[in-house]
Amino acid sequence: MDPYESIRQSIAIGKSMARIKRTSMKPTHTSPRRQHTGTRPHPLELKKDDEFWYDDGTIILISQNIEFRVYQGPLAQHSQVFRNMLAFPQPPIPGPSHASSSRTTLGSGLVAPCPTVHLTDSPADLRHFLRALVLGGTIQDPPPSLTFYAVCAWIRLGHKYEVDKLVENGLQYLRRFYPSTFTPDPEPPGIWAGPIRKDRPMDLQGRSAIAIVNLARLTDSNDLLPLALLECCKLGADIVKGYRREDGTVEFLQPDDLGRCFAAKGALELSVVNAYLRIFEHAPIDGSCDGGQSCVVAFHYLRYHFRVATCEDVGVDELLVEDRMESDLTNTLCSQCRCTVISDAVQGKRVLFWNSLPNRFELDVVGWGVDWP
Repeated sequence: MDPYESIRQSIAIGKSMARIKRTSMKPTHTSPRRQHTGTRPHPLELKKDDEFWYDDGTIILISQNIEFRVYQGPLAQHSQVFRNMLAFPQPPIPGPSHASSSRTTLGSGLVAPCPTVHLTDSPADLRHFLRALVLGGTIQDPPPSLTFYAVCAWIRLGHKYEVDKLVENGLQYLRRFYPSTFTPDPEPPGIWAGPIRKDRPMDLQGRSAIAIVNLARLTDSNDLLPLALLECCKLGADIVKGYRREDGTVEFLQPDDLGRCFAAKGALELSVVNAYLRIFEHAPIDGSCDGGQSCVVAFHYLRYHFRVATCEDVGVDELLVEDRMESDLTNTLCSQCRCTVISDAVQGKRVLFWNSLPNRFELDVVGWGVDWP
């Protein structure tokens, strides 16, 4: 037997526990304040989780006052942290004379005892984590439709417990709606795909972008940042209210990212207005198109609208939203004029705006750009 094996195991478990401790000691973004009293609060009574309690489970995970009795195998298979933890010699399990959550009365008998681990994660996050890892879980074949709460839990806990596959699954889902490249493909003629998809789920919009920025920072996924920060710029005063997680705690943008949004918002709005003005100023108005005078009138209106528009009247993501230019703004034009305007918008202004986003937020994003067909 290798005489140094026990030392190596001790070092490995020490690193794993230190990682968990560092994560749990980060500043809590937080829920309503507790009222201070002169007495210490009574500990909450432990309760078995309704979804994850297997009588023959081999480990009990305790989150707040909820017990999850599951199997060690899937945890050790997918998580380096749990693998190291479970490889370390376990302390003796208390006998029947000791009150312990590891030995639980069930009907007329006793459930066999097993090791107990206290975690700092919320019960809600832990459920999403276990749903992906337990037998028949979704880690190898994630469903196409997910809740943002589940995605956040996958990335946060996957990163904390070194489940790389779970982190990648969560990031891939976010990249479907917060991409770093787009392909301006004019199919059918006059319809151009914008990088911000119309089917972006509601729970990935608004203040959820705050959490996306923080997840990108946690995992060094800079490719998510430009569009996530752009979405944050749309929040107005709500940007300082933070994002409320499933368990009620609230997380906020880091000061540097908050400053990026404040610094970039005005310039982005002005860029959008200027882009629209240039698009419509250079459009033909001689009435020789299929629409004749109706297009002349429509162009005059569009030019006037953007000349008098304030920055608040135009969203910072206007140029990038799928079908925004293709339908909302140009639906009064004939097909010939629509193709001319949209071609200018996509091949010119939209691409320029897209390519400028990383610099607007002072970011270095590898691979950011346009995939021309």
